[in-house]
Amino acid sequence: ETLTKLEEALAAARGDSAPQLCRYETKRVDEAFKLASRLPAGCDRDLPELHALRATITRRAADQNWFLKASSEARSKRKSCDLDAARERWSQALAALDADPGARCGRAAEEEGRAKAEFAELSRKIAWREELGKSLAKAEAETAPERRLEILRPVTSRLGALNSDCLGGES
Repeated sequence: ETLTKLEEALAAARGDSAPQLCRYETKRVDEAFKLASRLPAGCDRDLPELHALRATITRRAADQNWFLKASSEARSKRKSCDLDAARERWSQALAALDADPGARCGRAAEEEGRAKAEFAELSRKIAWREELGKSLAKAEAETAPERRLEILRPVTSRLGALNSDCLGGES
């Protein structure tokens, strides 16, 4: 009877580690461990799988939590105009999901879509900000006024697309 319950608990624990269900809770694997401890000596053939399942469930839950926290931090950094730090944090957050594709489900998958879109937009803004800085430096070094305008013309059309709230505080 205990062996049958263990097999049922093991099957449920396998589901808890599956990305398709995206549950990542250790309650049922812990229950299976308790059942396995009641079996007579030598009946521990399922223990290695239980240990592996618990490790997978714990790791994926931790990866999801870390990703969600890091993405939220990146968004806060972007709102406070720390654009480079925001880009770095989103890069780290997205790399965590790349390292454990099984964690890419549920809330984490939804947030990943938002984070990728915001990361791409932020990367474009940073690139244009850098291009603007280079053009301004080049124009300042130019002695002929008409040449200054010529240098700045290509980047001035992008000024409206940049986050003007952040342009003043950045160098």
